[in-house]
Amino acid sequence: MRERIDVLVMTPLPEEMAALVQVLGPPDRKGAEPLATSVWSRVPLAGGPGVVVAFMPADMDQLPAATAVRQMLMYWQPRCFALLGIAASLRDTAALGDVVVAKYVWHYDARRKVAQRSNCVNELYAPIPIAINSNFGISYAQHFLADKDAFVQWQNECLDRGRAIFEDAGASPVPSSAPRLFIDDFATGSAVVDSQAEREAIASLSRKLLALEMESAGVLSSLGDLPVVVIRGLSDAASGKGKDDEPVQVSFRQYAAENAARSLVRLLRVAPLPARRSPERPGRQALLLAGGVAVLVSLSMVLLRQGPFRADHSSPAPSAIPTDAGSAGLPLPTLASIPDTTPSRETPAPSRQPSPPSSPSERATHRDLTRPLAGTTKGDALSKEAATPPVRSAAPGASSVGPTHSATPRTSAVGSTSGVDSCTGDYCPH
Repeated sequence: MRERIDVLVMTPLPEEMAALVQVLGPPDRKGAEPLATSVWSRVPLAGGPGVVVAFMPADMDQLPAATAVRQMLMYWQPRCFALLGIAASLRDTAALGDVVVAKYVWHYDARRKVAQRSNCVNELYAPIPIAINSNFGISYAQHFLADKDAFVQWQNECLDRGRAIFEDAGASPVPSSAPRLFIDDFATGSAVVDSQAEREAIASLSRKLLALEMESAGVLSSLGDLPVVVIRGLSDAASGKGKDDEPVQVSFRQYAAENAARSLVRLLRVAPLPARRSPERPGRQALLLAGGVAVLVSLSMVLLRQGPFRADHSSPAPSAIPTDAGSAGLPLPTLASIPDTTPSRETPAPSRQPSPPSSPSERATHRDLTRPLAGTTKGDALSKEAATPPVRSAAPGASSVGPTHSATPRTSAVGSTSGVDSCTGDYCPH
């Protein structure tokens, strides 16, 4: 189970981790699994105290950075991610110590073709810029720039700390102007650039390129849709790096790293962090989609078997089937043998009257069913006959298809001792 935290920070170099420790103070705990990590449990954020975890990859460059991010996301579940460190400046308009928040990232050395030309060893072909996968860092930087009081306070803190760094190192000149914050494009590659010609060639890819670093493309490829901010302090001009041991170079690197760390902490206090996103298990959406399709197919098969639904269709009432027909030797009618007499709008419904008896057995059964009980009068028998619903019977072997006769046998019962009935009508059972 991954531990929930608020911010996961990657610092590619030890001096960048040291700058974050300088700003946040000593971490509450340290770890070495899976990578060197430092954990702060109560960092002041916009929504209250939060948990910040910082780690370093095994090495610089795109692939080590991407591998480290994937490993850390298996142990931690952050609300946002920050890539923090130093970078080289590609424009003279930005001074050393300024801070840049990435808008787009150009992976400039992902080339498809290298050609020889006279004035430069390699000819660069403009790559497609990689868009930052969320506006989290950009929008927070814009809010920070709009808050004049907070921004000026950040500038003063950075300038005071920068002077102290240079004085302690005995380096000069000491920074005299406060750092600035830019929102611009980054160039990222796999090589440390220490050439003025290469710097100019990379800067020519786009006039919006301002910083040059080595990890952004790999980090962004491993984050998915996790909100991210890429923030760097400008420490050098991508040339003359053979003098890294000089006090001035060391001081500018420390100054730029701490400026970036202070700006990151300020950005995290601008507004509440994005809501935590519940992780989806691999294939869950595909399984849900497959289950929905299976349910729809099953419902379609059921509907096809039942046929079209008719709201005005009604089955014959069970009371219309005589319960003693089986005892009289007659076959019980089935649904197939009963014609559909459903009323429609076009034709009137036929009258439900029994068919005339056509065989000797039917006539005998009809005579028994219509004979009045002993001790009843003729009026009682007629009243009982009128109150009894008509009975439908089918002749043995007769076809269930065809019109039904509407003639009704009329009987009159006479209460004689001989038991002989007198009948009138078109169909007489005698």
